[in-house]
Amino acid sequence: MRVLHTYQWNTSSDLAGEMAALASSSIVFEDNKAYSQKLVHGARTLFKFSRDQQGRYSAGGADASIFYNSTNYYDEYVWGAAWLYYATGNSS
Repeated sequence: MRVLHTYQWNTSSDLAGEMAALASSSIVFEDNKAYSQKLVHGARTLFKFSRDQQGRYSAGGADASIFYNSTNYYDEYVWGAAWLYYATGNSS
C-alpha cells in the first residue's frame, strides 16, 4: 500500500505565480469562450494568492524542494503576470 502525503503552506508565491501561467491556456482555448474565461479566472485567483501570500513553497520543507525548488519567487511572479497580461490585456 502506498501512502501519499499532502502539505499546506500559506506562503507559496513561487508555485502560485508559476501556476498563474495557466492564463496561457486560455489563449489556446479562446474559441471556447466559457472555458477560456474559466482558465483566466483560475489564473487570476492564483496570481492574487501569490501576491498576497509572499514566500517560497520550497522553503516549507525538504519534501517540497524535491519536486519544486526555487531560490526566490519573483521570477515566477513575473512569469504569471506576463501571461495574464498577454491573455487579458489588463496591465494592472
